[in-house]
Amino acid sequence: MKIRLLGILVLLLTINLVKGQKKYQPTPTIPLETLTKRGLIPYSENYKRNYPHTLSYLLYNIGGTFNKIHGDFMNLDYQHSDLNFQVAYFEEYGKYQRSLTVLVTLSTTSTLSIENAEIKAHSSTFGDFEREKPRGSAMYDKRIERILLVKPLVFKNRKEIYKLLADDVITVTVGGQEYIFISPEVVLPESKK
Repeated sequence: MKIRLLGILVLLLTINLVKGQKKYQPTPTIPLETLTKRGLIPYSENYKRNYPHTLSYLLYNIGGTFNKIHGDFMNLDYQHSDLNFQVAYFEEYGKYQRSLTVLVTLSTTSTLSIENAEIKAHSSTFGDFEREKPRGSAMYDKRIERILLVKPLVFKNRKEIYKLLADDVITVTVGGQEYIFISPEVVLPESKK
């Protein structure tokens, strides 16, 4: 009788714990055609494939700065040249855990140095990013110009990230030129027909 009662109590506690946990689910993937009509460019058509480990932000292509996707980067116009941008949330990025990151690098066709350019990033939800040392070969090869900006986030349940990033906008400023990146968890309003 005691074992049966203990089993029922454990079952009830388990049900209540599961019910008490908030369910965080990602928003549905928006079709590529819909995104591009709204001026948003993802890294790929299946831009949510690496959830929840990586959430790559969408470029809001103001002024037509987008050139092409170059691996994990977006190649964008910068003054009379171009730069590569990677803007994302990473569950793990080198020594950083659960962080928003902005990595700006020269491309093979870049003609301007970014070593001394003023580069900033600001999240509408989490504030300013801090400049950090890049990971990998950029730490050793001084010819590779890479600027890494990081904003660590603090939360308990890894799936909370969907809700936390829902309306986030990251503005990256390079030498006075602004680039806008929108959270992949954006919900687009219905367009008027």
